[in-house]
Amino acid sequence: MPKPILSIIIPTFNYGRHISNCLLSIPKNNHIETIVVDDGSFDDTRKIVNNFIKKKSNYSYFYKENGGSSSARNFGIEKAKGDFLIFLDADDRLNTSAFKKLISFLNERDLSSKPLIISDHISKEEDTSKEKQITSFVRGANKVNLINDYLISKKLKMVSGALIFPRHFFYNVNKYPENYKAAEDIPINILALYSLETIKFPEPLMIYNHHSDSLRHQVNFLKVDVKKYVDYCFSKIINLASSKDLPEILRIKKRFSIQKKLSLSRSFYIDKNYQLAIEYYVQAILENPLQILNFSYFRKFIYSVISYLRLRFFTSVEIDIQLPNSIKDLNFDQIFNLKGNILRSVANRTTEFIEHSDRSQSFYIKKHRELKFQECLKSILSLKSPVFGAKNEFIALKKLQENRFLTITPIAFAASGFIFKKSFLITQPLEGMVQLDEHLPKLSLVCQKSIIKKVCAIISGIQAMGMLHRDLYLCHFWIKQNYHMDHNNEIYLIDLHRAVFKSKISSKDRLKELADFIFSVHQVNKKLIKIVDEELGKNITDKEKKFMHLRIDQLNSRFNRKFKK
Repeated sequence: MPKPILSIIIPTFNYGRHISNCLLSIPKNNHIETIVVDDGSFDDTRKIVNNFIKKKSNYSYFYKENGGSSSARNFGIEKAKGDFLIFLDADDRLNTSAFKKLISFLNERDLSSKPLIISDHISKEEDTSKEKQITSFVRGANKVNLINDYLISKKLKMVSGALIFPRHFFYNVNKYPENYKAAEDIPINILALYSLETIKFPEPLMIYNHHSDSLRHQVNFLKVDVKKYVDYCFSKIINLASSKDLPEILRIKKRFSIQKKLSLSRSFYIDKNYQLAIEYYVQAILENPLQILNFSYFRKFIYSVISYLRLRFFTSVEIDIQLPNSIKDLNFDQIFNLKGNILRSVANRTTEFIEHSDRSQSFYIKKHRELKFQECLKSILSLKSPVFGAKNEFIALKKLQENRFLTITPIAFAASGFIFKKSFLITQPLEGMVQLDEHLPKLSLVCQKSIIKKVCAIISGIQAMGMLHRDLYLCHFWIKQNYHMDHNNEIYLIDLHRAVFKSKISSKDRLKELADFIFSVHQVNKKLIKIVDEELGKNITDKEKKFMHLRIDQLNSRFNRKFKK
């Protein structure tokens, strides 16, 4: 392979699901080498990359212990052989057609000065697939103006993957700072602007993907000593600055310090960490009180104060067993804001599965948003009591376990709000379980009858303890996927958000529960109704049977209108 003109360095950490698209966007060209630096991933990154680069001599894969993005970039710099370097995040992609033109640009132009090359980029939202070209304005050769445009006016966009550095820039001591885990590229970028010639490549070179798990959206590492960070960013260019440039650079440094604090305040507000949002905003205002006139930041500050007070004084939390380590330090809003695999979404309730690489850290979360008036009215018109939150289910799960019924294990409940409250319920996942109404038809009739008998015993048991499920359908009973008649019977009762407990269950309530259950069994196998009658239908009068049949007819009509149009 000839000596490459350009080295593409791709640091990655647990981005196996994204990196294939990133690698596929790199055009085949002998003038390019691609270096993937795996920063301690424990997903399938190694397998995916090695399969992709097999028999490709201009691709390299390196694994190192986790040290952060800067550490991975510095590792890649040491391995690179190209005259120019580009750092491409594993969740982004090159704009392939523009990148081919870049190679010609590097080959055909006299770049003996080894400049910093800046390009535009395309911003893409994962949720909407909308794309927008972001233009970088490189105005003139005045280095101080370029730094101002980058840090203050934001006219100059410097995005990893849309910058081409000369490799010699990283000789000696110019490395990415490994002690900063966020915004680590800013000190490198402003040093490059001040110490290198800057030219513009007139094409959008890469596609910057915005998605929910992007490292750019994680604020775990954002908390910094702003003064120390800003001093570090400017230390080298202050030493290099001429007497003419120095006053303006110091002015930019001061403005950047204020802006950094406001930016951190906004980032922590978005992350629902209201205490830090308030702290950084106050720091910015103390440094320049006129910043209070910036209404966008001031509004977020007010919201942060209100939200902080709500979390402090109007939020209740009940923890039944230890929270997973991944969320134990998060506040109510941060947990409520977690995004997972949506299992069910009805009215104001959403059930999600939050998966973690360590399976013991995975959990279900059922989120109840504030109940709106129209949803409350809809429940009343449907002759159902409105469900105001997750507390009901938390209590029901605990009572079932106390009475030795199998159900999901509750971890925690929390509610927050001044009048109308949001709430959530966290539970352990059910491993290897399936809905009974979906699994039952796959079993033999003998096995089906055996299971229905056991379900009837559960229903009798919960009614004896004074519990009404109020959604007692077969789908709310779950069973082991590898269930066998000869094994121990493990049938779980779930979805208890409407459950109520009474000192004495009325005949009407008991019959409604039974009618609901019979309706759901009828949808699976009519032959099983006889078992239900034998187990639960004793001592039911003809009048009561008529009431039940009327209820079942109503459910059938509703079912047919909804699913058999």
